[in-house]
Amino acid sequence: MIDKIQNIKNVPELRFPEFSGEWVEKKLGDIGIFTGGGTPDTNEKIYWTGDIPWISSSDIQEYNIHSVNISHYITNHAVLKSATKIIPAKSVLIVSRVGVGKFAVVNREICTSQDFTNLTPHYEDVYYLAYYFTAKANRFVRYSQGTSIKGFTSSDIKGLRFNLSTDIREQKKIANFLMQVDKRIDKLEEKKKKLEEYKKGVMQKIFSQEIRFKDDNGEDFPDWEKKRLGDIAKFTKGKNISKSDIDLNGTIQCIRYGELYTFYGEVIDVVKSRTNLTPIDLVFSKANDVIIPASGETQFDIATASCVTIDGIALGGDLNIIRSQCNGIFLSYYLNSEKKNDIANLSQGNSVVHLYGKELKTLSIIVPNIQEQKAISNFLISIDKQIEKISSQIESSKIFKKGLLQKMFV
Repeated sequence: MIDKIQNIKNVPELRFPEFSGEWVEKKLGDIGIFTGGGTPDTNEKIYWTGDIPWISSSDIQEYNIHSVNISHYITNHAVLKSATKIIPAKSVLIVSRVGVGKFAVVNREICTSQDFTNLTPHYEDVYYLAYYFTAKANRFVRYSQGTSIKGFTSSDIKGLRFNLSTDIREQKKIANFLMQVDKRIDKLEEKKKKLEEYKKGVMQKIFSQEIRFKDDNGEDFPDWEKKRLGDIAKFTKGKNISKSDIDLNGTIQCIRYGELYTFYGEVIDVVKSRTNLTPIDLVFSKANDVIIPASGETQFDIATASCVTIDGIALGGDLNIIRSQCNGIFLSYYLNSEKKNDIANLSQGNSVVHLYGKELKTLSIIVPNIQEQKAISNFLISIDKQIEKISSQIESSKIFKKGLLQKMFV
């Protein structure tokens, strides 16, 4: 149980009841030994054939002190011939340039790039420190300096002062408590990953007809029919809604093409954005419309379909609108799985990729009857609802952890 404490100087708001007394202010430079990093010459391939792990700042995740993705290994000779150093086990990796504000704990010897200023503590529990630094990440970010590449050195931060518990038992108990929260998040994220992999695999089997559904009487549905998308659908485009047109208090719900990459899945039944643009200047959805971006950065990204299940949603420019008698939810799942590569191959352009309705009309598809379409869409929706539920649990756990970080440290 954690007690809530008020009006006592240098004591965290949340504290385990068996500990008392004020925390003590210490300079960061007095806590441990700093060790920097460097990058061996990438042209010397022999440097990169050893067994010493080496990481860059992109190999650790924000707000996850346990995430260290080791993708490179170097030789002892590479260490001798470069600025990189051997970082002892039980050290805190502190990103000090690209990605300032990320921290991780290592339990083995490791080398890092020049994007790190690493700390090996004399006394403090290494996990306690890493969580503490994560809670106080803004203090490190403020020490960033420079123009093109912001960052700091060990000299810049040695004078930083932190109020720390002097009881190693308290440090370990705080760290262990927060690690349990992280383990829950990790388990939820692993469960979500497995569900997403299952969804991908089962979609491939459904749309290749390796898996078939039956009607309410247990009978087989009719054979799927080969068609061209242009034979069963009509195509229109949305009208421009710029980022500056978005208003949280707007009266009209709207969808911009970029949101298909970052926010929506195959089914859109809750709309994120609003606008106050004049209705006469807009194009509105009909429930069951399928939308696909008309432009994007890559061929693969542009092949992204979503079904809008709501009437009257303003659809932005650079959106292809597919209006058909098919079950729109089925069609969006089908296009995102079985036909994704084919749609990508229909797109044109290099730096900016375009996809037009006249190309989409030529797309060859195989579709079941409407009853089987509905059975397939309901099945896949049920999987997505499970994924959404887990995603919500992950988000709630992260918010809970953020609150703990704010209240368990001074």
